Order: sequence, then structure tokens, then C-alpha cells
Amino acid sequence: MKEKIITKELAKLYEKQGYLEDSLECYLKLYEQTKEQEFADAIEKIKNKINPREVKENKADLTWQKPVEDFEKKKSNKAVTLFEEWLNMLVLENKIQNFKKVQLKHE
Repeated sequence: MKEKIITKELAKLYEKQGYLEDSLECYLKLYEQTKEQEFADAIEKIKNKINPREVKENKADLTWQKPVEDFEKKKSNKAVTLFEEWLNMLVLENKIQNFKKVQLKHE
């Protein structure tokens, strides 16, 4: 299993690309390591983007993080969904090719 090298640049890149949970995870780890205010501010900013109402209720909570299982489950479910869509497209493509072959035989 590969371990990510967590950097501020990686967190910013995730945020810019819209992967807010991954960005938040990076900022949380960076804050744990350094306790720098810059990372605390970034955490608040990301949390506000994810769920503004929850942030206002728990403003001082810098340890907020979804359980790792939720992230893994979400990624796994997305992968399964994409795989199913890909398989359906292959089956559909095969049906189209077969239909074209039948159509050519009858012309």
C-alpha cells in the first residue's frame, strides 16, 4: 500500500480540483504535525465549503474528520458504479455491432 506524502501544495491542488474531503484530510494531518495557524484557517475554509451550517455550530473543532471507512466506502462504491457503467457500455456496443451485422445480411 502506498502512503501519500502530505504537503500544503497537495492540499491546495485537491481543493482547486474540488476534492474537498481529500484536501481537508491533508490539512488536518499538516495541522496535527505543525499546529500552524495557516492550516487551522485552511481547515475552517474547507469545512465551510463542505457544510457551512455544521461549521458555524462547531467552529472550534479542528479535529473534525469523516471516518476513513466512509472515504474508502465512497471510493469503492464509485469504482463499482463506474465499472458497471463500463460493462453496460461494452454490452451495448456489442449489441449495436451485432445489429449492424444482421442489418447488412438482410440488405
